Amino acid sequence: MGLFTDLGNFATGAIERDKEITKENLAIRADELKANRDLMIAMKKDKYAADIANYKIEKQKANEIKKLNSVAAKGDMDKSSYAKQYLLHSLGTEKFNALQKADPEGFLDMVANIGSARDYKFTTDRESIDNQFSIDTKIVNKGFADAIENAKGDY
Repeated sequence: MGLFTDLGNFATGAIERDKEITKENLAIRADELKANRDLMIAMKKDKYAADIANYKIEKQKANEIKKLNSVAAKGDMDKSSYAKQYLLHSLGTEKFNALQKADPEGFLDMVANIGSARDYKFTTDRESIDNQFSIDTKIVNKGFADAIENAKGDY
């Protein structure tokens, strides 16, 4: 009977060790997945911060153009001055000067074609930036949860 007891103890020990190894492997895999999730969230946060910074620049342009339209509506500005101010605010100083320098005639044509007051058109809005960040975060977290669940069957 000692031989069967010894074999039983050996098998039990092997099973327990296998469980320990599985538990260790799952912990390692969970750490890897968490690191990947944290990296992806950090990248999404950086993109979000960049999107917000761009939005703030656009918001500032829109506010400047709104003020410009107010001045123009009072009749305190001719069409050419309005057009140049509009281009300056919508393009920014650097692009405005580069355009004026690179193609003076094209620049004057652009000024002549602006005409009356215009609104600034946003390329994005704050709500869609916030919504996209929320969606991205949910996708990353769901992927992490699914990967953790799937890892249980791997070991």
